[in-house]
Amino acid sequence: MKKVKIRRIFHPIGQGAFYTEQFDTDEGKLSVVYDCGSLRSGVNKEAMIQTVFKSGDSIDILFISHFDTDHMNFLSDIKKLKIEIKKVVIPLLSSNPIAIKILQVLYPETPNTPDSPNGSNGTFFDNTALKTYLKQFLDKSTEIVTVNPIKKKELSDNDSKIWKSLYAKSESDYISDSNSQIKANESKEKTIESGDVITLTSKKRIDLSGFENRMEIIWKYVPYNFKSDERSKQFIKALKRAGISENCTYDDRTIKKIKKIYASIDGNLNENSMVVFSLPDKREDKFRVNNYYGYSGTNYRKCHSPGCVFMGDFDAKKNLKEGLQQLLNSYYMDKIIGVLQIPHHGSRENYNSELIKPYLFYVISFGNNNQYGHPSCESTSDILKKKGVLILITQCKLFMFTQNICQY
Repeated sequence: MKKVKIRRIFHPIGQGAFYTEQFDTDEGKLSVVYDCGSLRSGVNKEAMIQTVFKSGDSIDILFISHFDTDHMNFLSDIKKLKIEIKKVVIPLLSSNPIAIKILQVLYPETPNTPDSPNGSNGTFFDNTALKTYLKQFLDKSTEIVTVNPIKKKELSDNDSKIWKSLYAKSESDYISDSNSQIKANESKEKTIESGDVITLTSKKRIDLSGFENRMEIIWKYVPYNFKSDERSKQFIKALKRAGISENCTYDDRTIKKIKKIYASIDGNLNENSMVVFSLPDKREDKFRVNNYYGYSGTNYRKCHSPGCVFMGDFDAKKNLKEGLQQLLNSYYMDKIIGVLQIPHHGSRENYNSELIKPYLFYVISFGNNNQYGHPSCESTSDILKKKGVLILITQCKLFMFTQNICQY
């Protein structure tokens, strides 16, 4: 079996997120993308995409952490470039019904797009509308995988099960526990649970003596869909302060007020954000990781931990204690995780100091002079204080972060 070679890039797109992993295999390259969007004005989206993909290429898995504009508005440009998306993984929505009801009255004709000119700010009112929107950028053969929200007690209760399914002691353990794996040639739409394992496989089948043939597993991804209701709470509280209720009369003056309040919310009201663990197939596999910060080609610092945690806009301040901290510590102790994307562009509202361990890489993506004040000084200073390696990604090409990962 060929040793795994991966190039992971945190791209300089400003206020947004565009992270890629490309795998060198015997059959060619496999590609995985986590989020694909930017709020940077004047950004040439097609040119940014073409730094990684050319027309006719394919993306094997696209993870969309949540449905803010700055995490998904590259989709139309990916379509224009005729880049095939084979599988897209999204969090199942569970939005506040009162907030959504009010927005549905305001925007009855909304096309539910993150670039909607009517000002709906990209809020999708239900999962059906979301999938309808996504399908215009996808091929008929694209598989859409929806991840259920995790329940509060579920993560801590299932830690041992998840660990076993990820790193089984023997091949038979792995196959017997394959009920949590996504199998090929199934329905093009499916729903899985948070913590289920999505495998990236080569086209080559390997013969396991005494077992069924299966695709060669190259890498594993474990998504967790977390619900956060902070934005909806902000919206509802602001409406109450303005004397507006869901049963009010929607005259022109009231509608103008609601739109102004909604525009002041940092992001839309879709309350789900998906954390994804990017992990090697086997715990005992050994890797060398060369890290390059900027275009200079300078080797920033070597390490041997190939795994990564992509956090999107995850509310770490509120949700980290719901079992995720225990799981993170398990990976840290086994030296599997080497880099973690700090959630929500380093916002103090989503930051949790418990994420930080000495000498690991912590990536923050943000736009220079952004209106939200990201990242917060509290977040960056805490990372440095705890001896984490702080990596700042802006729209400047000098701030691109690349990891070349080689198995040995």
